[in-house]
Amino acid sequence: EQLKGRHSASQQLLFAEPLAISAEEQPVLDALLPDLKLAGFELDKVAPGQYDIAALPSVLGSQSAALALRAILAYSAERKADIQADIQQQIAMTLARSAAIPTGKMLTEAEMKDILSRLFALPSYRITPDGKTVAVWISAEDIARRF
Repeated sequence: EQLKGRHSASQQLLFAEPLAISAEEQPVLDALLPDLKLAGFELDKVAPGQYDIAALPSVLGSQSAALALRAILAYSAERKADIQADIQQQIAMTLARSAAIPTGKMLTEAEMKDILSRLFALPSYRITPDGKTVAVWISAEDIARRF
């Protein structure tokens, strides 16, 4: 939603994070640059194939900007035929994966309640943007029938 509204929050980095790009990745990055900027990334070209990341989307918090950009580049390179059709969707999904709570991390009860309340406030909370099931409602009758 933030990408569609063109108002993503950006976090300036105290020290720029270097990013080296291969010749094969350069066209993909060039195609993504305008949308990366909308997402909250700020990249400064310092030499051919060399960039400094000056800011990253605030959703990433203290995570590595270079790792997030590498994930976006890899995902976009995989799907190069569709690159222009859904760049913003690709960026949003990759950022969401990068910012996700790692599998196995123990959460407090308050954190779990917060996640659930934010999940159920979404217009489409039952599936992820890439079609995976998040929640299924089972009626009392269905439960009784199964057991």
